[in-house]
Amino acid sequence: MTIRDFLTRRVAVCGFVALGAWAGAAASISFFPMSQTEPPWFYAFCVIVFGGALIAFYRLKCPRCRTALGTVTFRIISYGKSFSRRIDYCPYCGVSLDQPLETPK
Repeated sequence: MTIRDFLTRRVAVCGFVALGAWAGAAASISFFPMSQTEPPWFYAFCVIVFGGALIAFYRLKCPRCRTALGTVTFRIISYGKSFSRRIDYCPYCGVSLDQPLETPK
């Protein structure tokens, strides 16, 4: 497993959690009438969505230098035609993201 694969899996988990929370927020609004206010779990789903984004931005770290990758997280895993170029190295320590992930012994 390469470092890019490791980071891609972590971002995918955050993305699936956020996508599920968006679906839950949409379902909570569509299944209940909006006569009074939004259901309280709508706000809980929104907090989960924003929490997933914050985790992806601030808690995903380079396995080598342990620096949070922040806004470059999604540029690491970009595929195909995207608006930003994919980066192939850690911007902080310079390790190639395509080299094998070293597991601790």
